[in-house]
Amino acid sequence: FGQVSLTAVKRAILSKVSRELRDDAIISIADHTASRMGFEFALSEDADFIDGDATSTYHGEMGLKNAIGAGGVSTAATGHDTWPELDMADFTACMGKLPSKYATMTAWVCSANFYYSTMLRVQAAGGGNTIASLQGGDGGRPLFLGKPVYFTDYMPTTTSAATVCTFYGNFGDAVMIGNRQDFEFAMSDQRYFAEDLIGLRGITRFDINVHEPGDASNAGAYVALKTAA
Repeated sequence: FGQVSLTAVKRAILSKVSRELRDDAIISIADHTASRMGFEFALSEDADFIDGDATSTYHGEMGLKNAIGAGGVSTAATGHDTWPELDMADFTACMGKLPSKYATMTAWVCSANFYYSTMLRVQAAGGGNTIASLQGGDGGRPLFLGKPVYFTDYMPTTTSAATVCTFYGNFGDAVMIGNRQDFEFAMSDQRYFAEDLIGLRGITRFDINVHEPGDASNAGAYVALKTAA
């Protein structure tokens, strides 16, 4: 066993509504605002998790893209510098980079654009497929080569050369996300008293630590497929 350090950082959203709107529809407005704040926190967490570069833009978090070691990056075959040129061998070469000790509970992370335009094309080109086999027989749950696929628009949504287009691995072993404080919502009429407005505040605290990214020579708990230059 090793030790993983997490330092929860407070994230906050502050909004305001008119007193008239509060009086006319206080429950629905508060519920709607709280729901939207939760959604925005989730988007911010996704951005930190994928694109984080340890700067203040990403709350000091280092995400999957910037943490991964060169040993875990699988570059597509020469000439395969766009999504339409990727083939099954490119994907299986990427999967083969993942150390066997991380081979359980694996999944893919990519954009929906990449999955529907590229992964499904490659899988269909394998032959012997039916609609049921392509969809994994599980109500259309996104799968690729038997592994679940999770979508995020913080992964590339359009093709580009020399760009990581998907991650594959055991993210439970690769990353630790610590939520120290669950989403908290509060209202106050003090801050905007002179404007006769009501303040609405959402707060949460969490930290992300990509602790098994690999290094320059060895893959960690996740690997990446990168288009050729």
